[in-house]
Amino acid sequence: MKWRLAPEEIPEEVTQCSRCVSVESIREAVQSLRGKSRHALAHKDSIVAFESGEADDIYNEIDPEDYSKLDDEAKKVYQYYEWDDPMEWECHFREILKCVNRNIAAFASVNYLSEITDARIILTIT
Repeated sequence: MKWRLAPEEIPEEVTQCSRCVSVESIREAVQSLRGKSRHALAHKDSIVAFESGEADDIYNEIDPEDYSKLDDEAKKVYQYYEWDDPMEWECHFREILKCVNRNIAAFASVNYLSEITDARIILTIT
């Protein structure tokens, strides 16, 4: 028996998975995660780089125990900061919601006499 198949040998029905999902259920799941997913005492330069887009995450953080051991001058370069991890699962759903909301707004601007009360999207994973 062959344990690994070449991509062309894998049947199409195995490589794709599709689900119809209510946009409202995605919205509720994302809204239930209020607050930021991460928090730490971070170096101020790391925060600036993260917020300006130069860095994709905050890497220079310090443990509270280590922070308490620093002298007052060294403590000045750190601050408490909360942020969303860009690799967390909900970030992808936030992006999906942004796209769906833009499409609903575009539809509503052209079809001002109609109203979208329920929206569903099909997610296909390949």
